[in-house]
Amino acid sequence: YTLTDQGGGIGAVQLRLNDKLVEGRANPPRPGLNTHRVPLPPGRVKLKLTAYGRSGLVASIPAQLELEGAATSEAPTLHLLAVGISAYQDRTLQQGVRFAAGDATAFRDALMAAGRAPTTRVAEPVLLTDAQATGDGIRAALRAMAGRVRRGDLFVLYMAGHGTATIQGDYTFLPQDFHYRNSDSLREGLGGEELSTLLSRINSNKTVVVLDTCSSGKFSLPARSLGEKVAINRLADMSGEVVFAATSDERLALENPDSQRGIYTGALLRALAGQADVDRDGMVGVREAADFVEKEVIRISMQLFGYRQVPIFNSNGQNFPFSRSGQR
Repeated sequence: YTLTDQGGGIGAVQLRLNDKLVEGRANPPRPGLNTHRVPLPPGRVKLKLTAYGRSGLVASIPAQLELEGAATSEAPTLHLLAVGISAYQDRTLQQGVRFAAGDATAFRDALMAAGRAPTTRVAEPVLLTDAQATGDGIRAALRAMAGRVRRGDLFVLYMAGHGTATIQGDYTFLPQDFHYRNSDSLREGLGGEELSTLLSRINSNKTVVVLDTCSSGKFSLPARSLGEKVAINRLADMSGEVVFAATSDERLALENPDSQRGIYTGALLRALAGQADVDRDGMVGVREAADFVEKEVIRISMQLFGYRQVPIFNSNGQNFPFSRSGQR
């Protein structure tokens, strides 16, 4: 691709494969001819390139190509990183996450049992709970995934604990060693921009991010202009991933004391087990799962608490099998 400086300088070049951000160039973009090698997954794919001015406020009209990736006989593999935090170092953060560590373990077990529909191989899952789920621990696990996951594989990231939106509208996940002092300390969490960069280094063109997180009632964020719904959708748009999230506002993602599960994760576990397979084709697609979970979460939250908890789903136009249902 050729870049021409129209007077505003040359900034970043954003390359997306099937709407997923492709990270990294060996050299920063420069005027004239630039090259970037992109490994293609099997089948029909869409490649889109957008160039930005130095300020980042002006962008080119995207250049788009449709290409055909070579078929491969190598079977895809399912990879999972599950994170759950109930025991924060900052004890004021332990409200509302009693079952988060158990939810991460249950999600791992459910996906390992039912997640063979789009794959014939399942890699050893990585589970980080409580003291293992520090900021450095989560970052290291995501970097390790970047070295294992191939373009045609399915990668799933599950995170249960506390998450919030900063004043700037950036989604932030709070690791186990996070300590809340004031709104500025949120920068020490795992922010959406950093998370998007880490995810972009994982080569899979089928990535699912599940966020069973909520705002902590202990936070005081004056003049917040963007809530969790906007922040999570921004994360999905930046990363290009399929994103499931537990709640669309600033309220807590509720927990079910009867099942000792987060309401959202409990519904998602039932979806993966086959209850979401409405067309009875033997597979639960990501959109089938999202539709089922939304109805279940609203129903149960109203039944238990008289409160309408509404989940978020952002697929960026993608739809693919998430698990097998056992219907066929």
